[in-house]
Amino acid sequence: MTDETLLGWTKEPAAGSDRNARSAAAPSVRLSAFVVFYRLLADYSSARTVAAAGLTMLVGAAYAGLLYGLARLLAFDRTPQDEFFLGQVLLAAIVLYNVLARVQASVMSRLDQDAVAAFFLRLAQAVTATRFATLEGIGPSVVLEAFLTDRQSVADGLVIAVRLLRGASTVVACIALMALLQPLIGLLLASAFLLGMRRSPRPARSLEKTSKLANQAEARYRRVIDDLLHGLEGIKLNAGRRSEILSSCRRALERQGQGMLFARVRSRILLRPIVLAGYAVLALIAFVLSDVLVRHQLLAGVLIIAAIVNLEIEMARDSEDLLRHRTHLEGLMRIGQALASGGAPPAFALPANIETICFVQAERQYRLRDGFRLGPVSLTLRRGEITFIVGGNGSGKTTFIRLLAGLDDPTAGEVLLDGMAYSAPARALLFTAVFNDFHLFDEVHGLDPAASEQFAATLARLSLDRVTRLDGEKIVATQLSSGQRRRLALAVALSKPRPFVLFDEWTADQDPEFRAYFYDELLPRLRDEGRGVVAVTHDDRYFDRCDQRVVFEEGRIAALVRP
Repeated sequence: MTDETLLGWTKEPAAGSDRNARSAAAPSVRLSAFVVFYRLLADYSSARTVAAAGLTMLVGAAYAGLLYGLARLLAFDRTPQDEFFLGQVLLAAIVLYNVLARVQASVMSRLDQDAVAAFFLRLAQAVTATRFATLEGIGPSVVLEAFLTDRQSVADGLVIAVRLLRGASTVVACIALMALLQPLIGLLLASAFLLGMRRSPRPARSLEKTSKLANQAEARYRRVIDDLLHGLEGIKLNAGRRSEILSSCRRALERQGQGMLFARVRSRILLRPIVLAGYAVLALIAFVLSDVLVRHQLLAGVLIIAAIVNLEIEMARDSEDLLRHRTHLEGLMRIGQALASGGAPPAFALPANIETICFVQAERQYRLRDGFRLGPVSLTLRRGEITFIVGGNGSGKTTFIRLLAGLDDPTAGEVLLDGMAYSAPARALLFTAVFNDFHLFDEVHGLDPAASEQFAATLARLSLDRVTRLDGEKIVATQLSSGQRRRLALAVALSKPRPFVLFDEWTADQDPEFRAYFYDELLPRLRDEGRGVVAVTHDDRYFDRCDQRVVFEEGRIAALVRP
């Protein structure tokens, strides 16, 4: 599957704004909620979806046939021998129906699980393929919420969609059976079904709006709880903030409760036509048509109408729930579309022994950062040299190292590797890094025995051997301080034999001993190994340890110093 069709969405034009990418909806989300969820299954496997849907409809039709068979058995006079035989037939039919229903449930459940897993795997692939700026524009917290919360909502929506298909199949089969027996009753049942399930456009829009408002209320409640838990220190130190957060929590709970109450009341109102239509047909059969119907037709009509009314009530409630789950699915689809719109080009194979990285009038403009602009930057970085990046907050250091490490592409100018232009993912293959906001993974991949020994030696040199060890590829560590975590991240980065090494304020939380180790021992050793070293730093007492120092101010290079 290409990135243009990733997740079933068409990639937005590169020139389109992030706002348009987020607001645009895929064509499928404008269809009914039922069709949207079955399209999700079909996108995973159309053959399995058709087979599972056919099996689901067969189960629904079998249930209708079971009801009709029961009505016929009850309608005729029987001898004890007939009752025993017919009882066996009925028992066999029930057993066969249950076996068929179990097979259908197993097949559909497996398909649902596989489709949801594939959907979110493709979403994860889209996250890894998109540009860093695109993910920042969407918001990592939004994507995290999608993976943790919306996943269950999508799974629940698929279960409901299957239940709706099965219920609709049963109702249609019941109506068809009664139409074969007595066309008049079939016509009445079809009319009652359509009348009961009919929704005018206005209530439908109102119901969908209510569902979206309920989801918004839930999101507000989650934000309040997030502020409560992650801002607890500030809340305890500020009585005004504590009162404000509790008031916000109360308002969020009230809105959420009002939405739930409104949904329950509307559900009862919308169910009334279904119940009334069913009772009307029952009354018509019992009091008007009883003289023209034979006994088994009368019993079949009563049983089937009771089943239809019950199924319609369940289907109406499921339809309302499906609208709510569709809102979550639409949000996921918009996230996927936005990620696909910012997909990075694939990395190309790099020639061996890249020696230089050259910025040629490179610029990076951000629409979502008050128009912040980096550049134009012209600079050459070489293997076997140490480069310090210096500057105040907001000077452009972070944007520069993102361009350098292949996390982003320039909006103007070029970044050349030995004089040749390569994509950002290709540049990323050159670097191992410890960023200021680094994340520690539980495993270190690709270590051979020699590399494992070197990793253990590095842990010992960083005074981590007593609190950290390597078990195969898994890192086993006790509770570490922030400085120890950063040293462990350094050990992991050094285990990767990349030609360039990037450090983003690594010494920020290190004591004097390890700060001196970093500048006086580690960086010279990496340079002697032929690696290019780039370090963002504020340690002016060590500025003479570099081969060149690049000073950024307001997005431009203000000075280039070679000590």
